Amino acid sequence: MNGRILHVEGTFTHYNLNYMVSFIYASIDGILKKELCDYLITFKDSVSTPWCLAGDFNETLSPSDRKRWFKSICFYDKIQALY
Repeated sequence: MNGRILHVEGTFTHYNLNYMVSFIYASIDGILKKELCDYLITFKDSVSTPWCLAGDFNETLSPSDRKRWFKSICFYDKIQALY
């Protein structure tokens, strides 16, 4: 994904709990953002431990927060596929 995702696996030793954290920087480019989202949806099937996504998704919470209007391609329309 063009160096935009760093997956880290670890273990909380006190609880003997394995986990994964994915640190993400999403492009503002719609095509790259869609590729990232499609990748995450596919990647989730390979994760069998608790998984956390963290990072800069380059998304706003509401259209009024944007300087110019554009339709969100990924994280409002597809994020529920990750649940």
